[in-house]
Amino acid sequence: MDIATGDAIWSDEFFRICGYEPGSIEPSSEIGFQIIHPDDRDRAAEAVNKAVETGRPYDIEKRIVRPDGTVRWVHSIGEITYDRQDQPKTLLGSFQDITERKQAEEALRQSQERFEDMLSLVPDMISIHDPDMNIVYSNWNGFGAVAEEKRITGTKCYNAYRGFDDVCPDCQAVRVLQTKERFQEDVELPGGTWVDLRVIPLLGRDGSVELVMEWVRDITKRKRAEEARRESEERMQAVLDSTHHAFMLIDPSLKIKAFNQPAATNARHVFGETLCNGQSILNYVLPSHEDSFLEYFQQAMQGETIIVEREVQNGFWFSFAFNPISSAEREITGVCFNSTDITERKQIEKQLTQQERLAAVGQLAGGIAHDFNNLLASIILNAQMPLRQSDLTSSTRDALNTVLEESHRAADLVQQILDFSRSAILDVAPVDLVALVHKSVTLLRRTIPEHIRISTEMGLPSCMIEADATRIHQVLMNLALNARDAMPQGGDLHIQVKQASFTEHDAPPWPRMSRGSWACVTVSDTGTGITEEMQDHLFEPFFTTKDPGQGTGLGLAQVYGIVKQHQGFIGVDTVVAEGTTFTIYLPLAENMEELEEASAWEGRPSQGQGETILVIEDSKPLRAAIKSGLGSLDYHVVTAINGYEALEMSLEGLDLVLTDMVMPKMNGDVLLRELRRQAPQLKVIAMTGHVLDIDVEDLKTDGFTDAILKPFSIQELTSVVRNALDDTARRL
Repeated sequence: MDIATGDAIWSDEFFRICGYEPGSIEPSSEIGFQIIHPDDRDRAAEAVNKAVETGRPYDIEKRIVRPDGTVRWVHSIGEITYDRQDQPKTLLGSFQDITERKQAEEALRQSQERFEDMLSLVPDMISIHDPDMNIVYSNWNGFGAVAEEKRITGTKCYNAYRGFDDVCPDCQAVRVLQTKERFQEDVELPGGTWVDLRVIPLLGRDGSVELVMEWVRDITKRKRAEEARRESEERMQAVLDSTHHAFMLIDPSLKIKAFNQPAATNARHVFGETLCNGQSILNYVLPSHEDSFLEYFQQAMQGETIIVEREVQNGFWFSFAFNPISSAEREITGVCFNSTDITERKQIEKQLTQQERLAAVGQLAGGIAHDFNNLLASIILNAQMPLRQSDLTSSTRDALNTVLEESHRAADLVQQILDFSRSAILDVAPVDLVALVHKSVTLLRRTIPEHIRISTEMGLPSCMIEADATRIHQVLMNLALNARDAMPQGGDLHIQVKQASFTEHDAPPWPRMSRGSWACVTVSDTGTGITEEMQDHLFEPFFTTKDPGQGTGLGLAQVYGIVKQHQGFIGVDTVVAEGTTFTIYLPLAENMEELEEASAWEGRPSQGQGETILVIEDSKPLRAAIKSGLGSLDYHVVTAINGYEALEMSLEGLDLVLTDMVMPKMNGDVLLRELRRQAPQLKVIAMTGHVLDIDVEDLKTDGFTDAILKPFSIQELTSVVRNALDDTARRL
């Protein structure tokens, strides 16, 4: 092209590249400039001008627009020639159509951008470097470890990522370059971060490693979750190991998948083998139980929960449970089998059953004792009154005395029934159990045959309990006499007193027995012992192993009742042909102040002074006997059958009311409240022979002036009456 005139000469190929037929137009610099894409014209003009100014060729890539509007890329090369005056004369240039190459480059660029965009979305860190450790690509997800891509591309990976001046000493890329094998490992970084490191060789066509890609994934959360799960499993295993329950997980093929320590201990003790996962559960099932085990297992695999209790051997009881295990899809994948030693529970249930049976018998016996006391009170009073007559024949007097003696023996028998039924009224006071045992042993030495050796062992100088000394003495005597009968050929009788303490870490020897300190008494003999069959009935009333006429069968029943009424516990350990030991636990006294013992009263009946007494008793014979007895001693007696009849009577002129506690329609405590409402100062004495859960002091607290126990003698009755009338206090 002539720079001065703008005339140009185009080759045929130039015409075709520009979209013209050769020779179809007159070429010129103006046309050549117009076909350049508007966005590239300034850049093209600048390149030409610079070539003119410097005299150096230009080399640019630009776009042209053909007449049909299509855009083509061309590679343009140009050079300026000068005339003799060194002025620019012509521009010699060439076009090369590079549209296809440009399109390929654009496609590659877009593809690379898409690839990098995708990698940038990956939450992992990806770095690609050459064999010299120069970074050729890195996404931005370095979880804070590196800077932006443009700042690290081309730098050494060890410097960009870790700040080292040379290859990292633990660099796995070096090993991959040498072996051409992939590498994968979980690595803990400084600071506690865990990563999944993968190093992958990128091979060229010749099989050599051209690039190395490091793929790093932050797995700290996963590692912590795994650690938390492992710790949770260890804690759960520790919990399972600390229980008394043996657990095993069994798959459908009866293989053991997991177990706890108690299960391993049971397997070692019962079968002498070590429990292992993968073994068949049938290896640890007794042959006699295998069929039932398989039946229960199959039921559990069908979705049922099975719980059975079995006596395994030698009196040991176990509870076996088969629980189905379901997956998230509710598919049954196995069975959780657990076994629990319930031998102690079975023993406790047996003890409770026996106690409930004895309580039921005791309640019945207490009711019978009430009726007997009414009868005996009437018999004793009616027998005593004629004895005051001086003109009785000797035979009549002997007969009446015999009636009284037999009545008192019957009263003792009733007292034993009341003791068993825990219905006797106790005279409770602080008692030194050590001193009481010494007194009892002194009496026993005079009554026990010499071929039985008696010994004592006191673990402390004194042991205070709150008890009725007479009843506890009766317990010791009954047990000692029972031991005597068990040693017809002689032997040893040993009585021990000690204090037993049970802390929160100890299991008391009896159910419902509270922890703390207890007084403990043991009575041991070297006699014949007691068979297991007899032990179940040992404390039942009227049960005896002695020959007819040798015992009533109430001795141990009375012991049991007295101990229970004192809020105590009693147990027995026995071996046939070796001996028996009875162990009694009694609560220690809270009030250590000893009270004086009350003395019984004897002598002549107290004479009346014409006082008026209202007697309320539903038993006609007893009511008549009381009226006759008191009337003979100068008391004026009126009677009523029950509380309603008494309240219909006038209370004016009454000095004293003597009332039964248990009567039809209205009991004595209800009657007392009504009497107190009508006559607040009226003295009221309670008569009772029935089951009571309170003592005499409780009756006095409720408002009674005093109380008397059936059966009673005329001396006892008149003494209580006289004391009440004279406003003096008496303790039973």
